[in-house]
Amino acid sequence: MRSPSPSFQCAESAPQVRVVLPTYNRQAIVSEAVHSVMQQTYEDWELRIIDDGSSDDTPETLRRLAAADARIHVTRQPNGGAAAARNVGLSLPGEHKFVAFIDADDLWRPWHLEEAMAVFSRHPQADAIFARSETIDHVGKLDSKARAVRRKRMDAPRKLRIAWPTPTVVDEIFLDKRRLLTALLNEDICPHTPTVVLRRASLAGHRFPTHLIVLEDLQFWCELATAGLQVAYLDRTHATVRYFGDNLTMQRTLEDPTMVQTQESVFRFTLDKLRYCRTAEQRQLVRGLIASRSYLLGQCYGTHRLRWRAARTYFQGFRLSGNSLPLRGLLGAAFPDFIKRQVWRLLSLFA
Repeated sequence: MRSPSPSFQCAESAPQVRVVLPTYNRQAIVSEAVHSVMQQTYEDWELRIIDDGSSDDTPETLRRLAAADARIHVTRQPNGGAAAARNVGLSLPGEHKFVAFIDADDLWRPWHLEEAMAVFSRHPQADAIFARSETIDHVGKLDSKARAVRRKRMDAPRKLRIAWPTPTVVDEIFLDKRRLLTALLNEDICPHTPTVVLRRASLAGHRFPTHLIVLEDLQFWCELATAGLQVAYLDRTHATVRYFGDNLTMQRTLEDPTMVQTQESVFRFTLDKLRYCRTAEQRQLVRGLIASRSYLLGQCYGTHRLRWRAARTYFQGFRLSGNSLPLRGLLGAAFPDFIKRQVWRLLSLFA
């Protein structure tokens, strides 16, 4: 582990970069994330760790980490979720010019901050950057299907490249603003938060939505893209994103105990997307997602014997999308099988 130099033990000037790290019950691994920050080749940072009401020994682990490096500060709050914790980190007073994020599950490569800050130095017009990341599970693997999806998303920014008025370097891609918003709405691009660095001035009043328990980071990016921020993508791996058994985004079966809340959050975010749409193409993409996700949420409700919630969700999905998929679910939830067969036979005549 890199030891902090004396200049950072008692620095007189404010650090350039604030790093925000939310954590909850991660005593076994949070120190790994913190050490990856301490090992950065760019050293002009402060780390603001927000302990989101941990009930294990995380607070004691954080106390020891803060005692080892004067740039590390810990704030404890009642449990409110990752979005609320990040917002606390953003709102704490300071004179920093840039904001970066890392989660307790994740690891930075040593060059992350140095290369990000070099982009901002070369290109004053750049508001934000994100970078390629690798994704693994707790044993260092990921199934082939998940790997393929994530690789596709990591490659997608290359298609949004625009000509840039000042010289760029290898693996530095500036993105078309309009097409970036479309790609975010369709989830072709899902920037991993641990690779994100933002100009504080460009961040303005934007915050992570606290009404979502998953995909809050993607909605945050939709906000930024709608505001017209100029974004650069660094096509080199800057972070390792690790998924553990309690990661909400890794739950895959409808029977999972918290799947209802997870899918409710996914559907709520999909509905929220409508307000970001600026073109007919974007609205069409979002309506297609509303159809498929209302159907999935309805199926989830049905699995957990929440029949009337399922029916309401199917109806809402059909009303907003005009797609027959949620209508099929509504028929399944509301009518006996013999009536469903007759109604669906009639509907198929007009398909």
